[in-house]
Amino acid sequence: MVDLRNLRYFVLFDNNLTGQLPKGLYNISSIEEIDVGNNRLNGSFPSDIGLTLPRLSFLRVSNNSFSGLIPPSLSNASTLEEIYFHSNNFTGPIPKDLGRLPQLQVLFFAQNQLQDDLSFIDSLVNCSRLQDIAFGGNFLTGSIPRSLANLSTELSSIDLSENQLSGAIPIGIQHLTGLERMYLYQNFLSGPIQDINFTRLPRLQRLNIGNNHLTGSIPTSIGNLDMLSLVAMNYNNLSGGIPPSLGRCPSLLYLDLSHNNLSGTIAKEVFSQGSPLVVLVLLSNRLTGSLPPEVGLLRNLGALYVSDNKLVGLIPDSIARCIVMEELNLSGNYFAGEIPNALSSLRGLRILDISSNNFSGEIPDFLSSASGLTLLNLSANQLQGEVPRDGVFLNASAVSVFGNSDLCGGISELKLPPCLNSKKKENNLHLEKVF
Repeated sequence: MVDLRNLRYFVLFDNNLTGQLPKGLYNISSIEEIDVGNNRLNGSFPSDIGLTLPRLSFLRVSNNSFSGLIPPSLSNASTLEEIYFHSNNFTGPIPKDLGRLPQLQVLFFAQNQLQDDLSFIDSLVNCSRLQDIAFGGNFLTGSIPRSLANLSTELSSIDLSENQLSGAIPIGIQHLTGLERMYLYQNFLSGPIQDINFTRLPRLQRLNIGNNHLTGSIPTSIGNLDMLSLVAMNYNNLSGGIPPSLGRCPSLLYLDLSHNNLSGTIAKEVFSQGSPLVVLVLLSNRLTGSLPPEVGLLRNLGALYVSDNKLVGLIPDSIARCIVMEELNLSGNYFAGEIPNALSSLRGLRILDISSNNFSGEIPDFLSSASGLTLLNLSANQLQGEVPRDGVFLNASAVSVFGNSDLCGGISELKLPPCLNSKKKENNLHLEKVF
């Protein structure tokens, strides 16, 4: 028999283990680390685990099928530094006195079935070394307490997303000067956000507050964040214009302001020289004016969505310089003119949707020769002439051309009338005259 009385590390991370942990494990008081994450284990934990394992500093049981309550006695294991309980089936409340763990740095309870409010945060104020907290994907209710602003200045990540939280985002959150990631998306948060001074969060890299009921304007102070790479404020009730200051974020890769009540023109400053922006989503707002020619300055832009606004004018020829563009959606606006040849420079384009606009003229040949095009929507415009029978136009499920009353030809599945004077017939007539 192996003597386990002095066992310090029990590490079985990332295997394919099933069943339950041996009950005797919780009686080995010398254990400092338990790591059984990324398996297929189940069962629950004894209520006194924090008393029987007083030396425990690392506890990871994430990505399994554990259930039951999170033992309140964990607060008695005063040497605990990292707790990972996320991605399981735990139920019930969150222990209220985890602030008794002076060494606590990481607390991950996300993606479970926990039902509670956020009153436990009051206790966490005592954890001066706290760096990461994650409670997203549960059934947490109530408002975000003001005590959140008093958490450790070493805190780098907050995840309260995918819950049922309500009320305002505390303005005091700006006091968490070490914050790098803030995830509050998919709740019922409300109230304005323009009073939050994001300049006081110089390390912020990822900000996702989408899918809420937030109001007011977008704070211009966001433009002062040099490390910011992701901003998602989609599906809210934000109003006002798009702050030109966003163009000053030198690290911004992803910007989603869709499904709000934003108005005014798209400031040319958003398309700043040298911007690394890869994804820009502005769809479903009330934006007016034209698409600024400065869009061509975004050499790394891979996806542009400005559909369902009130934009007018021509597609600027400068868009040809966005040579890595893969997805372009301009639908539901008032763009006009012919489909520009500038789009032929977008060799990697996979999705092109310019439906529900005022485009006119013939379908350009370059669309049928675009080998990577997998979805093309030209419907509800004023296009005319013969629909090609090459490339993407051979796949009726990948092409939509309805609502253009002067189009003809194409494959039979498109159900268009035949062309009376197709290019093919014109060539035949010319040959007959020669011979």
